[in-house]
Amino acid sequence: MRSSGDSPVRSDQRGSIEIPKAVPPHTKPSRRTTLIIVLSSVGALFAALRMFREVVPVGASPIPFLFARVEGGELRDPSGSAVFRVSFNDGGATHSGNHWCWISSYSALSGWRVVLEGYVGPEHAVSGEPLKIDWSTPKVIRMKFRESRYADERRLWKESNW
Repeated sequence: MRSSGDSPVRSDQRGSIEIPKAVPPHTKPSRRTTLIIVLSSVGALFAALRMFREVVPVGASPIPFLFARVEGGELRDPSGSAVFRVSFNDGGATHSGNHWCWISSYSALSGWRVVLEGYVGPEHAVSGEPLKIDWSTPKVIRMKFRESRYADERRLWKESNW
């Protein structure tokens, strides 16, 4: 019979019954393992947020943007250095009144970001008439939006630095 020091089992005093050795209690993870888990979680969270911002721009409501958006094309500033994405909220047959419009700019670090938003008429959102944008001030985009969802003539100027 083997001695109890080198055997995976130990025997009692009489040597007739072999009892397995006790399993060591669970040890807590090392600091390195904890650090790897925390950094991986933060990296995964950042990647998921970045992928989400590739689709839904910062400043836009996710539900209308994901489920009732119609692409309106791209705009370029007069110098050609900046490109803006135009999107309209159009619920199809359920839609009434003016259409909400998002004008977004892109950053490689943070994804899309809304720079201007407001109501535009169906002549822009449905018929495809180009938006009238004022580019008179450098690095500022300026446009007239309708005052509300059902307003026809009253318009408000909105501007944003990009």
